Formats: sequence, C-alpha cells, structure tokens
Amino acid sequence: PKHKDPSCGRKIYRLNIVLWNAADGGHFVCNKMIWSIGKRIYFFRADTSYHYVTPVECGSRWLLSFGVKIPKNEIK
Repeated sequence: PKHKDPSCGRKIYRLNIVLWNAADGGHFVCNKMIWSIGKRIYFFRADTSYHYVTPVECGSRWLLSFGVKIPKNEIK
C-alpha cells in the first residue's frame, strides 16, 4: 500500500535496485524521487515521499534495498 516510512525524527534515505522485474506488474511508484536511472535504480526519501509497488500479476520481482536513517539536524 501507498505509504511513507515512519521516521522517529530522522531522515530516511533509500536506494532500491531492481535485480529482476516481474513479467507483469511490480512497478515502483514514488511521488518525490531524488533521482532514478531507468526503471532499475531509485534513490528517494522514504520518510517524506509516498511510495508503493503495484501488485505483481505474473512472475517474480527481486529488489536489493539499502537504507540509512540520519538525525534531521545532521543534514541541512
């Protein structure tokens, strides 16, 4: 479902790398992307951006995700 990640007073940055796309569905949707490369690599603030993945209708979707939580006063 569409959501923002709970932040507990921190900035959450996430880098998602799609390793394997589903044959049908499984598309990543984000309303405030920082940057992306094609439909494979996405960098965004998970605490301020609504994001979700559409249902996988056929096949499998594999994702490698890296995230970091940084206190809000550490980054301007």
